[in-house]
This record gives sequence, C-alpha cells and structure tokens, in this order.
Amino acid sequence: MKRWILTLLGVMVAGAVAAQTVTVKATVWDTEAKAGLPGAVVELTSKANASLKSHYTSGYNGELSMPKVKYGEYTISVSFLGYETVEKQIKVD
Repeated sequence: MKRWILTLLGVMVAGAVAAQTVTVKATVWDTEAKAGLPGAVVELTSKANASLKSHYTSGYNGELSMPKVKYGEYTISVSFLGYETVEKQIKVD
C-alpha cells in the first residue's frame, strides 16, 4: 500500500509582501514516519485562471515558502516518489 502525504501541516500566511500578495508557508509531512519530506514537488494553481501555475520544491524537513501569492482560491497539489499525490483547496486572504 502506498504511503500518504499529509500536506501542508498548518498552512500559514506569513504576512504581506506587497499590495494584495502574501507569503504562504507550509510543511510536507509523512504522518507514518513522523518526518518532513524534503524534495516534494508542490504545484499551486489559481482557480480563477488555471493557466496560472507555480511550482515549488520542499526543502529541509519538508518546509517550503511560496512568496508573492495573490489573494484568491487555489488548488495545491503535492507529489513525491513512492507516495500518492494529494490535492487540497486553499483560500489566501
């Protein structure tokens, strides 16, 4: 059975970078191993315009930072070799 990724343990909005944008911080976490997953691929897609996609890679302990994210609704997709891909809906406001 493939292991699951618990995505974005505590998605937090860190603060305004510029007018109407924020930095979103997250952690990609393996709940069974109780450890962060460095190197996971994270795709952020705007619900308003699906052609607007941003890609990020989690770093040390599975942490990542997504700077200059505009306010709105997004689909976030996390994938990692050997794990099932996880998608979640988030709202940045």
